[in-house]
Amino acid sequence: MTALTVVMAAALVVGSWPLAMMHRAERIMRGTGGPGIVPFELAESPREADRYMRAWGTTGRRAARQSIHWDFPFIAVYVTLLAAAALHVADRADAAGYSVLLVIAWGAAILAVAAGVLDVVENVVLLRTLSEHDGVHAVPRGRIRVARLCAQVKFAFVSVVGVAVLAGFGIVQLSRHPTSDATVLALLIATGVAAGVFTLLIRRRPRPQQPSVPETTGLAESQ
Repeated sequence: MTALTVVMAAALVVGSWPLAMMHRAERIMRGTGGPGIVPFELAESPREADRYMRAWGTTGRRAARQSIHWDFPFIAVYVTLLAAAALHVADRADAAGYSVLLVIAWGAAILAVAAGVLDVVENVVLLRTLSEHDGVHAVPRGRIRVARLCAQVKFAFVSVVGVAVLAGFGIVQLSRHPTSDATVLALLIATGVAAGVFTLLIRRRPRPQQPSVPETTGLAESQ
């Protein structure tokens, strides 16, 4: 068992605790009649973000903050897991002489770290949004755009890394047979296309049903 394998196994074990706590917070948020945390991350406007926060009420907003707080250790876990998996593929690719896959695997490891950084920025923005919610003043539009952009790019990076790692593990299994870099490159291009389609599905997701809560007349949306 290699050091990277130990790191991946440890990440899976450690990550179970924050994931369980985030799931618990998610249930509380949905129990209020509001959405989970992902629609809030991808809110398209201050009005939509405010609608979610009002639907949650005090209990749901507290749960949302708890979910985001638990997301910080989870970020460390999934970045470690994805980066270690990508580096494991890089080691196997280097041993098999697949230079193209080696470069791609290192790129995937870098994307995993970048996804974690974006997730941290997104969490900081969302925590500030929750702490300043008063039901009267709308969230600044620029803040919503930053959170949404970070979330979209994060999901895209994680998708690309995940698919690349899975494809890489499959490719290195062919190391016993003569496989050219052209074949590896073709498989990686197919992987990239699949990841791109998945990203488009995220970006063009159907607008979630809006919670039926009474509107506050004092809310003025920032432009």
